[in-house]
Amino acid sequence: MAQLCCYAARLLFLPPCSPDFDPIEMAFAKLKALLRKAATRTVVGLWSAIGRLIDAITPDECANFFAAAGDEPNENQYALTSGHLL
Repeated sequence: MAQLCCYAARLLFLPPCSPDFDPIEMAFAKLKALLRKAATRTVVGLWSAIGRLIDAITPDECANFFAAAGDEPNENQYALTSGHLL
């Protein structure tokens, strides 16, 4: 913190409602990156790509998104069915 003052910088804390703490934003960011990589340019192709790519986000990764947001999921809190969070 003292080093920041030397550069006239301020430390600002993010509010709890920040998108940086929202697990769905983390999942959407990954999905958008995968869609950009797929480079689909039609509506039909986009929906097809979403259907294929959504499974690339694993249940473990979803749990990590919640943990990174400050919420530690436990077995009773989130049910897994067919590899998708309910």
